[in-house]
Amino acid sequence: PLWKEAITKENAGLLQRGTYQRVLRTQVPHGTQLLHTMYTFKDKESGAKARLVVLGHLQRPLPKPADTYAGTPLPAAVRTVVSLAAGNHHHIDKLDISQAFVQSDDLPADSRLIPRSPA
Repeated sequence: PLWKEAITKENAGLLQRGTYQRVLRTQVPHGTQLLHTMYTFKDKESGAKARLVVLGHLQRPLPKPADTYAGTPLPAAVRTVVSLAAGNHHHIDKLDISQAFVQSDDLPADSRLIPRSPA
């Protein structure tokens, strides 16, 4: 029940923001590749979180790495920034991005990605 509620909240948020539209499989053009998806789950202090993610490694042809790369700082870099901030009496905040799909760039007009609902 806890995870079902988190899935419902994730789907409602994505639909509300217009991230996707529901399409019946019979309406998908023949030969169109459906992208596989799955949910990831995390138990946070604020409650259970579910995220819908596209399994991009199954996409064919594979996109160029430069098109999908999202930089992540090394732990040593994070420690350095925190150390400098503490040494200079600066305040540090954290940020949790909600509904990550909506934070991505728009696709070109001639592109169409169709994610498949998780099984």
